[in-house]
Amino acid sequence: MQSLDAEVGKLKDHTNYTRWHSRLRRALKRQDHRFWPTLMGTNQPPVLHKLTVPDDNVVREVLADEYGIPLESISANHIADHINKSVHQPNASLNAWQALDQKLLPLFLVTIGSHLHFHVRLARTGSQAYRIIEGMFSGLAKQHVWANWINCSFSAYKTAQDFVNRWRRALDEVLYLLENEAPTVACQFCQFMTAIDGHPGTKSWAQQASFDMSHSSLMDKVYHSFLSRLSKSGKATNELRVHWNM
Repeated sequence: MQSLDAEVGKLKDHTNYTRWHSRLRRALKRQDHRFWPTLMGTNQPPVLHKLTVPDDNVVREVLADEYGIPLESISANHIADHINKSVHQPNASLNAWQALDQKLLPLFLVTIGSHLHFHVRLARTGSQAYRIIEGMFSGLAKQHVWANWINCSFSAYKTAQDFVNRWRRALDEVLYLLENEAPTVACQFCQFMTAIDGHPGTKSWAQQASFDMSHSSLMDKVYHSFLSRLSKSGKATNELRVHWNM
């Protein structure tokens, strides 16, 4: 399996955790659609430990009780079918899952800095190693991206275009990492208005701005209106750059 090092890069700490996480997810999904849910723990085997085959007499009694029929009515085929479904098939699924998870460990290790290997030295699978790293950096990374976003403001030495690019990238990181805790569109709009507050070139636009706060593409409309208005004053370019590629 090709190393992910070049594609994903190295996780250093919480400051590049979001970018690393996004690239790792994309790279693993591209290699095998089962890799990412297995790493996340959402793709679980039917059993956690290998099952042992029970004695035929025990199975016969279980089936007789389950169906309410005499013991002699339980055939060898009934017993074999029960053992296959309840033991052999789950064990086969467990073996396949373990083989997949084992492949993830070397793939995962090449994407984290060497200074982090000590912390995952006892991990036996990729999912175990990921949970350790997630516990170390996820919380700090959420605080980091949130602070970057709310502290991103339109200062006099930046162009409107540069500001919007930076602000959208910061918001993308927040939306990616916080997911269900992410700010609503209305909250995003309020933060945008806060970010431009105080800049001498935005007062007129802010006073006249009027948008449908329930519209799903509210922020796209805000960006377009903001840049169009300021571009007329020579403070922005007419073309939006592509912001952070998630």
